Amino acid sequence: MKRAHRHLFAGCLALALPFAAGAEPDAGNRPAEILSTRRSSLEWAYLERIASGSIPPTTVQSISDREARYYGLEPAPARKPTRKEIERAARAAEEARAAEAADSNAAVEGSGANPAATKEPRARVRPLLSLQPFAMAWHGLDVSRRMKDASLLARFRLDEPALVAGVAFSSASFYGRFQLDFVTDSIAKYADEDGVTGIWDPKATVNYWTFPDLAYLSYSGENLTIAAGRLPSGIGLGDSNLFLNGQARWYDQLQFSWWSEHFRFFALWGTSSSHLSEEEYNVQFYTTKAPGDEDSWGWDILNNHDAATQAMIPAKFFTYHRIEVKPFRWIGFGLGEMQLVGGKAPDLTNLLPTVLWHNTYTAGLTNVMLHVDVWSVPYPGVLLYGEFLMDDSKSPSEDRAAKPNCWAWELGARWVIPARPAGMRIALRAEYSHVDEWTYNRWQPYLTMYQRQMITGGWTGFDIPLGHPEGGDVDVFSLSALALARDGRRVEVGVSYVIKGPVYLGMIDENGVPIYYDYDEWAAPGDSLDEVTGKPDIHRTILSAKASWPITGSIEISGGIDVRFVRNAGHESGERAVEGIYKIAARWSYR
Repeated sequence: MKRAHRHLFAGCLALALPFAAGAEPDAGNRPAEILSTRRSSLEWAYLERIASGSIPPTTVQSISDREARYYGLEPAPARKPTRKEIERAARAAEEARAAEAADSNAAVEGSGANPAATKEPRARVRPLLSLQPFAMAWHGLDVSRRMKDASLLARFRLDEPALVAGVAFSSASFYGRFQLDFVTDSIAKYADEDGVTGIWDPKATVNYWTFPDLAYLSYSGENLTIAAGRLPSGIGLGDSNLFLNGQARWYDQLQFSWWSEHFRFFALWGTSSSHLSEEEYNVQFYTTKAPGDEDSWGWDILNNHDAATQAMIPAKFFTYHRIEVKPFRWIGFGLGEMQLVGGKAPDLTNLLPTVLWHNTYTAGLTNVMLHVDVWSVPYPGVLLYGEFLMDDSKSPSEDRAAKPNCWAWELGARWVIPARPAGMRIALRAEYSHVDEWTYNRWQPYLTMYQRQMITGGWTGFDIPLGHPEGGDVDVFSLSALALARDGRRVEVGVSYVIKGPVYLGMIDENGVPIYYDYDEWAAPGDSLDEVTGKPDIHRTILSAKASWPITGSIEISGGIDVRFVRNAGHESGERAVEGIYKIAARWSYR
């Protein structure tokens, strides 16, 4: 495997270097590139917009460079430009002015439109190459749920891959990116409670590598964008989103956006790995019959009324589609639906982006939920936002055996202060989010609301929640402060208080029975749902700080601290723990 990695890296590097002489600065020549509000310079433009009294144009966290500029957003450079890039940009501007003057003279002497006014970016190819030596230490970790706890994966990640080699190409309407990248995901799998690793231990570091992290093709024309591949996305303006988790590193997806000044439509079709453990397979495919019932269709006979569910295929898909209406520059509204499709090949009734309440057509094979949100800038510099999500609602006419209410909500505020010390924007945030006990959950693994991201080797992976980053049964209170400069200097500190209940996504007991709200009907003698839900909540006080600082046009240093003071650790009453993860890195990028 290591030899294969070296061959892939060498091949990608050989492909990239011949184009090195044509490398161009980042700004303004890739209209179809997909920008992320969490991982790119677009966040700077959003803070500027809030400070001026306008709302962010969308709560979708992935938009094209062309759409950003349509809304008047000028994305900041990803890092400080090099001297060569400054000189190259100056020459290009001078050439453009000369060409415009010549075209203007020609237009006076002849007839026809000014060609300079319609000039579009020419096709370009550029190499992608970066190296990021790092050091990482940790202590006191609870690794009992290491493959089910996506927050552990997020805490071990570096902001950027340890190594990237690839190529990107772009034109006026297209953008493509192909790369090999090696990230640190697998540390969350192999790490003991205490440990340290870094550049001084390359053999261990190679064992932690997994890839790829980012690769996609995109098209952006007038008022629309289409992108396909592996890239980050999310829906929501908060730290913790309810509808599509923006903290996930990536989703394998096809997305479509159409936009105007007052209206926006967004659709995303994504996929999860169909990998199941043996116990999950037995649940999903009904090979374990209900006690005393040879004709059982599984653990939800009341609602599982489709015989087709007994002949399922290994597949898990998810779809999001939403509309946004912005009647005024200071307020916006969003309405969306999310659908999981599991155990079947999705058909048009599942995929059509304008059909609502999809599970009407495929009960027992889909899981659907509704989402509404609102965001407003009532005063320049002050952003208010709120979300509500409904997974299930129990009506008064339903009996006590019906699924209970499964809701979630979030409220937040962000203040961009007027002062700009050292050229940095300062933004303060306060946020509260709540998720009910069984929200996002189903007894079928293929209908539980997570995306399974496999790691290198294919034996196992991480379950990334598609909704709230903590999954269900949780309350989160957080305060944070961000200092961000246009040239990429960034410092962020925060404190959070998390109350996590004992219900997790996709729980299965030792007898192979899924733990769901009606668990008591199927549990073995002596087992009961109260034994699970009656465990004490875990209380975490989280202190975090992270920073990234460009030194030159090609070098950036970064670091982060995450310390958690835990009460009722492992859902054991009175148990206390202190967990810490510490990271530092220096990244060099070819420019």
